[in-house]
Amino acid sequence: RCALLADNDPRWIGAYFGVLRLGAVAVPLDTNYKAGQVRTVLENCDARVLFTTAKFRATAEAAAPKKRRKH
Repeated sequence: RCALLADNDPRWIGAYFGVLRLGAVAVPLDTNYKAGQVRTVLENCDARVLFTTAKFRATAEAAAPKKRRKH
């Protein structure tokens, strides 16, 4: 699954169809979501990739799961 966090423009459409072409599942995200909401969706859908733009970079970085430490 590949999540998409971007405005609805030609780049979004290209990313969406690119994901489908690869045989993956596209998971569009509402651009009004806060970082916590984005993180919840990413975790629940088990997204492996998040496509975004500079406009939503801060939200995407804040939503990124924390790396787990190996003990």
